[in-house]
Amino acid sequence: MTSSHEEKNLKVAVEELRRVYDWLCKSYGEQRTKTLAFIGASFTVLTFLYANGDTFIPSQTYGKIFYFAGLGLILLAIGYLFKAIQPKHWEFPTEHRDFEDQRFYKEFKSEKDYLEYVKNRYLYAYNLNVKVYEDKQKLLNNAFYVLVLGAIILIVLNLFKT
Repeated sequence: MTSSHEEKNLKVAVEELRRVYDWLCKSYGEQRTKTLAFIGASFTVLTFLYANGDTFIPSQTYGKIFYFAGLGLILLAIGYLFKAIQPKHWEFPTEHRDFEDQRFYKEFKSEKDYLEYVKNRYLYAYNLNVKVYEDKQKLLNNAFYVLVLGAIILIVLNLFKT
């Protein structure tokens, strides 16, 4: 394989890695939007349930257990969501200022070395950022199910209060 073919392959690889990295960044932004929407939904449910100032705590023991379990689940979901919205380290493959600085290119012996560097930076950034994305997605998924379960319990108790 000639050097020209290797450079073409590296250029294609870098372009594909750039697309995948851009997709991950877009998905991460959408994830943040969903998290904020769920935080809003959590507070909306609480506002709906407690807007009139009535805590509607049932007098029966089993009712109190369900009431506090439902309220606890909603509060747990809010905790998950706030943990998911916390900033985490997000790795960038290359800095724009590096491309503008001509000294940056002089560090590499050939274009092939430069393309190898860029490819490795994209792989490194992608591997770190996928872990951040997956951790936040797990929190978001857990928060969704916990929020829905807690809301159902409290809404049913509110509908059948005596």
